[in-house]
Amino acid sequence: MCLITIANNKRPTLKEMEQATQSNGDGIGIAWRESGKVRYLKGIDKPERAFKFCAHLPMPFVIHYRWASVGSKAPGLCHPFPLTQNVELTTKGTVQSVLFHNGHMGHWKENLASLACARNEGLPKGEWSDTRAVTWIVARLGETYLEVMDGKWVFFSKDKCTMYGQGWDEDGKGDMFHSNLTWKWKQQSHAGYGWQNQTKGEGCGPTVSSGKLLGPGIKSNGFENKSKESRKRSDEVKAEWEKRQADKENGVGDFEGWDREGGRFPFCV
Repeated sequence: MCLITIANNKRPTLKEMEQATQSNGDGIGIAWRESGKVRYLKGIDKPERAFKFCAHLPMPFVIHYRWASVGSKAPGLCHPFPLTQNVELTTKGTVQSVLFHNGHMGHWKENLASLACARNEGLPKGEWSDTRAVTWIVARLGETYLEVMDGKWVFFSKDKCTMYGQGWDEDGKGDMFHSNLTWKWKQQSHAGYGWQNQTKGEGCGPTVSSGKLLGPGIKSNGFENKSKESRKRSDEVKAEWEKRQADKENGVGDFEGWDREGGRFPFCV
């Protein structure tokens, strides 16, 4: 499942970080702003270390607790991923922007290969996960690609923090945001991951929305803010995806779903 926490005006407690790690114990990553750039550190193995580190960071900062559902448990596959041309697997760095993800991506290998073929571009070396693949795509197609992706995403740069996806939990009046609350539910009951408690419509397909400011430098994109034009666009993207899925079931190859003549990548219409 993973968990993203945005500390806007409030820092998480040690107890909260310990709880989050119990459900997502494959590595912690953090991004913050410093000297006009974004810095990140990931692959932290203990919540106590992360807590001590966060105690001195300027807010806002973003924390990711990984559950390695795709890819190995290697520290380099922890989030965030730097939005650079090669999406390096280094565990620390200083960049212009980074990307965090909470969710599961289907067909990410096909989408990655399709874009690489369309651009006649080789892929960087190293291990891959669905989030590294999407980061590589966003580095080329731009942040707006996230508007048609499932799951929850955080685009964190030196001057903005944009949340994408539905079902974010707000702690206080914009003081802190969590991408899910399963880390709390698992401590309170044995009801699994608590999908029955998620906001209705979770994971129903790609979304596009205008978004709204929820706090300093934080913008949320979700179903609740969608305009009529955005809903129309979302329906068109969903129809395109369903067509691709039908083509695949009917024997159309992985690379036949995109428009070679027009040079289109899936979803980019």
